[in-house]
Amino acid sequence: MKTARRLVTVLAAAVTLVVPSVALAESAQAATAHLCNTDLVKTVTGKGNVGLPYYKASSGSTLDCYMQLGSTGAGVKELQYDLIFCYDQDIDPDGSFGPATQTALRSAQRAAKIAIDGSYGPETRTHILWDFAGASTVHCQTL
Repeated sequence: MKTARRLVTVLAAAVTLVVPSVALAESAQAATAHLCNTDLVKTVTGKGNVGLPYYKASSGSTLDCYMQLGSTGAGVKELQYDLIFCYDQDIDPDGSFGPATQTALRSAQRAAKIAIDGSYGPETRTHILWDFAGASTVHCQTL
């Protein structure tokens, strides 16, 4: 009985030590997330040029950015054009991530067989189709 009580005490102490570090890691990830604030034309060898949502600041820039309901700007507009062209979505490319864009993005996520959350981030960027402009054609494919 004493052994069982001791084991429970040790396990409780271990959980107390581990749980704060997990919460800290999640907070650190959230703190480093950037909202896409512009777009970038990127040349992908063998595929052509593609416009992508992008985060740019004086301290650095990255394609690993996020957009969700309420986001606005050139990054949202780039996503909207891709949803219109590659997924035949009937949305207005107005640069505002509203309910219609969220629904269109969910449809693209469903087609890509990834988590359907209606938010844009690195997983969505990697798996959805993008409209590439080559030398003489425009076509949709993944990055």
